[in-house]
Amino acid sequence: MEHRKQSKRTFQLSAQQEIEIREAFEMFDTDGSGSITIQEWRVAMRAMGFESMKEENRMMLAEMDRDNNGTIDFDEFSGMVKRRLFMKMAKQEMHKLFGLLCEGNAAGDKRVGVPNLRRMAELVGEEFSEEELREMIEEADRDNDTKISEDDFVRVAKRTSLYNHF
Repeated sequence: MEHRKQSKRTFQLSAQQEIEIREAFEMFDTDGSGSITIQEWRVAMRAMGFESMKEENRMMLAEMDRDNNGTIDFDEFSGMVKRRLFMKMAKQEMHKLFGLLCEGNAAGDKRVGVPNLRRMAELVGEEFSEEELREMIEEADRDNDTKISEDDFVRVAKRTSLYNHF
């Protein structure tokens, strides 16, 4: 099957979201030093609505605190918050896109088949053979029911540029 070049989509935060990230950081930078402690970071993430498991916290903190000094500067903080917001937005967009792909299915059928892919390809001006469409389904279909579930769809999307720009 021929692979088509995919355009890279980037997410942009609103000016208000940027301000909120700055304000959250400053709220926890109580001494105005330009950095927050790791304990303050955990509180900041919870205050912004991100609940993380201890192991997830350890991994994120290791990623952010590159110099292992026990503090996080604004760029480190902002980068992690933005990545988490972008992932949340991407997940929401994938759910919406999957819903669009399923339009026209019988009530309650939340799976994508060859007719769904053909319709979407026609809408965007692409031409695929029946074999190419079946190959796309086979590549993503984990339970071999000849249709793509939302989990299959998200799993495949994560391997493409749809998710890889974070």
